[in-house]
Amino acid sequence: MAADSQQRELLRLRLTAHGIGGTDTPVGVLERLLAVQAQDFAGARWGIGIRSGATDAAVLAAFDSGELVRAWTMRGTLFAVPAVDLGWMLSLTGPRMLAQAATRRVQLGIDDAMLDRVRSISAEALDTADDLSREEFMALLVENDIDPTGQRGYHLIAHLAQTGFWCWGPVRDGVQRLVPSEHWIRRPRSLDREQALAEFVTRYLRGHGPATVRDFAGWSKLTLTDSRLALEIARADGRIVQYDDDAGLWAASDADLSPATDAEKRAFAASVHLLPGFDEYYLGYTDRRAFIDPENEDAVVPGANGVFQPTIVAAGRVIGTWRRSATRRGVGVETRPFDAASVTARRAKAIARGSADYAAFLDRPHVAAQ
Repeated sequence: MAADSQQRELLRLRLTAHGIGGTDTPVGVLERLLAVQAQDFAGARWGIGIRSGATDAAVLAAFDSGELVRAWTMRGTLFAVPAVDLGWMLSLTGPRMLAQAATRRVQLGIDDAMLDRVRSISAEALDTADDLSREEFMALLVENDIDPTGQRGYHLIAHLAQTGFWCWGPVRDGVQRLVPSEHWIRRPRSLDREQALAEFVTRYLRGHGPATVRDFAGWSKLTLTDSRLALEIARADGRIVQYDDDAGLWAASDADLSPATDAEKRAFAASVHLLPGFDEYYLGYTDRRAFIDPENEDAVVPGANGVFQPTIVAAGRVIGTWRRSATRRGVGVETRPFDAASVTARRAKAIARGSADYAAFLDRPHVAAQ
């Protein structure tokens, strides 16, 4: 029972750190979490929306204003981050991502001369157009006798982003545009290496903690040596504290780690959330045993194909998956619990409220599940 109680408290504290079901601005959400995985842009926006109460339009407005951007900041994949933080993040993660992609560049026939040429023609195009869509960039390559097929064009976009040349910024006519980071990002934060390491781990723990150094290393893809150095610098600065020495769990020093009140315990036990695929609550940790039984992981990532399904989270634990159901009448959700018995009448009502919240986020009428 003691172990179960400790696990429940860990999950309660993590939900609190994530701000799921909270009220904040879209920018405030990412100032706390630092980054949310965003190759599924619509899903990432819902991940921000469920943590802020903001509509999809409000989240998009934060990208249009230049406060948020999307770029390949970690693990060779896309994340949404505060624009001012992009530069120092890439100073830590960019070199390793570029080195890891070297073999793939050779396979695609991309050499340094091609990279220099693509950067040059892209800069010229952006001097005239201010921004580019993916399709416009691909057309630019063709115009300059560079074949974009076979993932070459996509890799070139990512390479220029990982070197800090550009990022995904405003959305026009439903399409996010590439913008030059130097001109688009106003007042970027400038941090030296030690400051950046401390900031990285502090922001991770503020939005995900309590968590371990291995969780942070897996999330950031910094080396374990750099991750431990980041932890030590932040600890020495008083920015993080040990939550559980035996389990190696750390938290931000400004987190409320006091034992839950009876009211907080009841609220946590009754909590149900419909999280998007690729959500930070699921992907932010190397060890996921606290919130999902191993036998259910295949339902979240069918066939280990790397595509993470939207999840139903009740009292901090993943109890099933869901998917959007859209008709002319509106939007709802279809749920797939791992165990139908886990969806009590109270939880079914909470899921219905979550479905209505999702429809409101999209500014669409809600269609209840049949």
